[in-house]
Amino acid sequence: MSYLIRKNRRSLGSFVLALLIAMSILGVTPSHGHAEIVLMVQDSTAPAGGNGSFDILLTNTGGTFDLAAFSLQLSTPAGSGIAFTLTNTNTLTAPYLFGTLQALPFSFETFPNVRFVASDTYFASPGFVTSTSGSDFGLAHIDYTVTTGASTGAFTVSLLDTGGATSLSDGNGDAIAFATSNGTISVTPQPNGVPAPPSLIVILTGFGAYSVTWCWAWLNRIKRLSEPVR
Repeated sequence: MSYLIRKNRRSLGSFVLALLIAMSILGVTPSHGHAEIVLMVQDSTAPAGGNGSFDILLTNTGGTFDLAAFSLQLSTPAGSGIAFTLTNTNTLTAPYLFGTLQALPFSFETFPNVRFVASDTYFASPGFVTSTSGSDFGLAHIDYTVTTGASTGAFTVSLLDTGGATSLSDGNGDAIAFATSNGTISVTPQPNGVPAPPSLIVILTGFGAYSVTWCWAWLNRIKRLSEPVR
């Protein structure tokens, strides 16, 4: 009997381990127990030397929740050549959760950076926004740049939970269970024929004009010297 119990425990442990590995591969991380709310980082693509943007979404997969406050901690790998340049509530793929920014500032961080925290709290009556099953809301819009010469490939953009920095709560201040889904920024090769900086264009244009003027004057001088003396 004790052998069967130990065997069943080992089987259950193997199943749980396999489940956690599968969720890790899919980029879904359980947080705060059973979750019907998913905080999702959208995927994005930008060339080396270029820029891009993406949203963080809140997706309700089942149930009704009164959402009153949230915070997000976002990170991209150091050394990837990717830097966040701006975050705001002007989400493009779904309406912002609270309509407009409620608590200034949205983030206290200095940009550009590779990690930041942003947050907001709903102050209007009744003190929360109700989310029903199947609804999507935007939580943040992020702009970023990619350095010239950055390595190509897919880089993970992670929602972190350092010290509870990523959180969701209701009108009573109680935590709401959620899961996180990380996204990726795919860096593509820098396109050929990258425009020259405006200052370089001005310099080259001035040099070209000077060269034409100098050549014209020299040709006129040669012409005069070749004419017979009268």
